[in-house]
Amino acid sequence: MKFSLHLLYDELLAFDARKVGLRFELPFFIFQDDTGWITPTTLATKYFAVVQAPHKQFALIEKA
Repeated sequence: MKFSLHLLYDELLAFDARKVGLRFELPFFIFQDDTGWITPTTLATKYFAVVQAPHKQFALIEKA
């Protein structure tokens, strides 16, 4: 992580998952750690709420 963070920092800040899409034709899963600092849980749950998929599930992993 230390090696790649400085190389990918600008891309991480600019990434917008909504641009990838909000509608999927296959099952959609998010596996999220409860202490996420790269992707805060609040942002992941907001994205999950607007995604449309035939089946979707949000898995919160404690102390990951």
